[in-house]
Amino acid sequence: MILLENKINIFEKIVFLDKERECREKLKAEQDRIKIELQSKEKELEDMKSEVISRRIHLAKRQGSERITQANEEGRILELQKDEELLSELIQELCEKAFNFTKTEEYEYFIEGVFKRAIEDIGPGEYKVEILKEDEEKFTKKFREIGEKKGMKLEFQELSLRDIGGFTLSNFENTYVIDCTLRNKIEDSRYDIGKLLHFALKKAGEDK
Repeated sequence: MILLENKINIFEKIVFLDKERECREKLKAEQDRIKIELQSKEKELEDMKSEVISRRIHLAKRQGSERITQANEEGRILELQKDEELLSELIQELCEKAFNFTKTEEYEYFIEGVFKRAIEDIGPGEYKVEILKEDEEKFTKKFREIGEKKGMKLEFQELSLRDIGGFTLSNFENTYVIDCTLRNKIEDSRYDIGKLLHFALKKAGEDK
């Protein structure tokens, strides 16, 4: 009877030990699985953190670049506005000088030469000439004499005061107009004057 009980006890111990070992193995396996999952989650979170940081850095750089571009564009616009204001002032000064020029004797010789060159390639016919009212006495007779030598019959009309001086020449159908007004000559030079002004201002800024 004792021997049987001993055998039972031994069997129970063996079974217990097996169960204990099995539980320990399962516990270790579960711990290992959890550890691996934690490491994976940590790496995933670290990757997400790096991606978020990278995105924020990229966004900050892009926004910074956009702000720099915007600032440069605003600066360029202000610079162009300043150039345009100075150019308009310069054009106005030239117009005033041109107006003063119309009061000189040199103006008459100059416009007479311009008229001769303007009709070099024009054939006989009837034409319209517009001049300022105050220039009629200066040019009407001279222009007629020059035109008659080429078989041109001229009719004179009044030129707008905004044109300062000079003349326009056209046929009666207005299919072409030769604009030799002083204002037009100044406006034709506006681009070149503006370009020179821009480079002069840029050079002055670089020399500071």
